[in-house]
Amino acid sequence: MSTHASDTEALVQFIATTRLERLSAGVVEQANRCVLDAVGCAVAGSVTDIGVRIGDLVVSAGGAPEATVLGRRGIRVPASAAALANGTATNALDFDDTLLGHPGATVIPTVLALAEASQNPGAAMLAAVVVGYEVCARLVACLSPVGGRFTRIWDTATLQTFGAASAAASLLGLAESQIHAALGIAAATAPLVRVRKSVQHTTHRPMLKSAWGWAAEAGVRAALLARAGVTAQAHVLDGDLPVWEREAAPPFGLRSLTDRLGESFLIEQLEFKPYPCCRFIHPVLDALREAVGDGRIPPAEIAEVRIATFALLGDPYHTAVPPTSVSDAQFSTPFCAAALLADGGLRPHRFTPDGIRDPAVTALAGRVKITRAEEYERRFPRQFGAAVRVITTDGRRAEARVDHPRGGPDRPLSTAELVDKFQTLATQRYPEDDAAAFARRVLALEREPDVRRLVDDLASSERISTPSRR
Repeated sequence: MSTHASDTEALVQFIATTRLERLSAGVVEQANRCVLDAVGCAVAGSVTDIGVRIGDLVVSAGGAPEATVLGRRGIRVPASAAALANGTATNALDFDDTLLGHPGATVIPTVLALAEASQNPGAAMLAAVVVGYEVCARLVACLSPVGGRFTRIWDTATLQTFGAASAAASLLGLAESQIHAALGIAAATAPLVRVRKSVQHTTHRPMLKSAWGWAAEAGVRAALLARAGVTAQAHVLDGDLPVWEREAAPPFGLRSLTDRLGESFLIEQLEFKPYPCCRFIHPVLDALREAVGDGRIPPAEIAEVRIATFALLGDPYHTAVPPTSVSDAQFSTPFCAAALLADGGLRPHRFTPDGIRDPAVTALAGRVKITRAEEYERRFPRQFGAAVRVITTDGRRAEARVDHPRGGPDRPLSTAELVDKFQTLATQRYPEDDAAAFARRVLALEREPDVRRLVDDLASSERISTPSRR
């Protein structure tokens, strides 16, 4: 338990004193993997519709050439604008990491933009990444609503603003008084919680799902304003903070916001995604792969797909068929299952306007049946599992079950798998050799003397051209 007078004081000291040399090799390695995964997602997300639109906006606005808009050759904009564009792009494919929320979509764009602008070494960037993930995870674990309030609002990006501000403060080396100010500014300027009502009563998801990019931008600005002498409410994270009703204990065995702070790092509980869709759908996809292997099955040869899982995956929000938007498809259990069977895997190219309109896949999605299974409902959300049965037109059956999907600490993706994922994503915009070289350097980021040079070497690749809206 913390011996500090307040939670805010404990967090401020953690932010001010965390250095790479004080972190375990495992934590540093995980931070390297987080950077690699997030950059790959951002590069591929930069060519999606929302990635292009927001990228175009920040480029057209101009300003000081401080940080690179990923996916565009050598185009720099103010650090806060780069954080907005890259943070939005990181989550555009829903392929980015998860730890209660989506810390990679907020923390990595924040730290990368400021490290590039200030020409920080990789070691400082990695320490800031660890700080940002820790603050994000702890606030979401301890302060997010549960129960009835959780069904009405989604506040994760709001809380992740504090993680972005903390990471930025760490990277900039702010004094403790300035870190207090940065957290106070974050509290005053974080994006509003998203009202779930706007999407609960429709199966159509909007292009903008959450404000991860806005949280990154707000975190950058909070730290820069604090450094410039702007003050705000101090001790902002103290007290009961009765903003939301909580009806359950925090996950990860935390007894409080600062329990074991600096001793146990939640970044090691992170889950990386092997599929570009809602994480809750992943046990279905893992089970399908176990049942039928990686080979492609023509949709016309499948009579029915039966899925037994927790209730959430069968609600209208997760069963849009046919999907009317890319975002719909990313959260549609039937569509993702049908696409994996038809393609022999689930890949980013499926989540394009043309990909989601494939008549064979949408027809197969209509033959996917989802039922609630009490055993999986009872474990959710601590674990999320599924059992599947594929029945072919000639009567063959293939079955499998998965109690928790790949990607988390219990079933981790190897570094080699993450490198393969990165190269699949990055080669949409950069030459294969350049992407491979970048991956090797990121996995040893602590040895990079200047983050700007690292980004320059990737962003100046010859293959890249300005993306267009699709």
